[in-house]
Amino acid sequence: MYMKKINLLLFNLIGSHDTPRFLYEANEKIERMLLAVVFQFTYVGMPYIYYGDEVGITGEQDPDCRRCMVWDEDKQNNELLDLHKKLIKIRKEEKTLVYGEYMSLYKYDNVLAFKRVLEGEEIIVILNNSDEFHKVNLKIGNLKCHNLISREEISINDCIDVKPNEYLILKVVK
Repeated sequence: MYMKKINLLLFNLIGSHDTPRFLYEANEKIERMLLAVVFQFTYVGMPYIYYGDEVGITGEQDPDCRRCMVWDEDKQNNELLDLHKKLIKIRKEEKTLVYGEYMSLYKYDNVLAFKRVLEGEEIIVILNNSDEFHKVNLKIGNLKCHNLISREEISINDCIDVKPNEYLILKVVK
């Protein structure tokens, strides 16, 4: 509905000061929060982080969603914070995730795969929001990819096996 330039500027938020915290809505399942954050940073628009989401603050309806920031590092979720830091770095390095076109590749049975494309560069994002293994047929041929999270090289032959609650951010190697 909006022009591309406008869509690129829209906020991607998964929580705010007047909604229950995402982690609360996800029944405190951190793996669901991790998937949501990966989607937030790889989809069209700008990631907008409500304070404390990056360290796992939870809370019900207002005013519980406005809990004070947890500054004690021992009480913060380091896995979630580390993922935010990685995704910020990846997004700064990969302009395809900022300006690239969005193309849906797969959406079935709580698995979503899409790619972002910019000036010949492609990044494929796969999110398995289920507790089951899935063989995802991307119908994209044989590709070599660099996993931007794990830094490993992988090959895709149309299909890729995705573990339960797994997320992949794959840069196609040309």
